[in-house]
Amino acid sequence: MHQSQILHFDKGVQYAANSYKTLLASHHVAISIAEVGTAWQNGYAERAIRTIKEEETEPTEFRACLDSLRQTESLLDEAHMNRRIPSSLSFSTPVEYEEQWAEGQAHLISQGCWV
Repeated sequence: MHQSQILHFDKGVQYAANSYKTLLASHHVAISIAEVGTAWQNGYAERAIRTIKEEETEPTEFRACLDSLRQTESLLDEAHMNRRIPSSLSFSTPVEYEEQWAEGQAHLISQGCWV
């Protein structure tokens, strides 16, 4: 079944409770959790969460939870996808990187290469 969302968390016992995991599964939410002693497995998720906390949630006072959600969606849609230029993507934004990849795939197909 297609998972519509992924929830990343640490090893807290409250997150590992069967009732909580069942609730997440009933809402088609996948679980992301690193193995014990392998902190590098969750680096990308931790970095994304830190950015959201530092740039959006901590300096802002929200009137309602929905306001926080909208602001976080805006950060991910605008700032992350269109302005951030991570070195892991050859200093391109994620949108630019995906466009370059798609162009490369189209070129390969036009040359008779299957990808």
